[in-house]
Amino acid sequence: EFEAGLGLIQSARLVDARVLWEAAVQRHPESAALRFDVAAVCEAMDDLNAARDHLQAAVRIAPRERRFVTGLELFRRRNGAPARN
Repeated sequence: EFEAGLGLIQSARLVDARVLWEAAVQRHPESAALRFDVAAVCEAMDDLNAARDHLQAAVRIAPRERRFVTGLELFRRRNGAPARN
């Protein structure tokens, strides 16, 4: 599924990639990496609320995984929110 989603993104088919990966999240809700990827697509589509929710879920699932924590902090900085709560 990751490869299929990546192929859709490379073809500028963000909506299709999001649908594919969000369906995968339904099947694997505890996948921090999948939520991180969906967040990137949501942000690219300017759905910042969904992107934030997926990033927060990734951090909640894997709080010691630096890339997820850093990804959430950078998202907040890019979008005008404080880096930390």
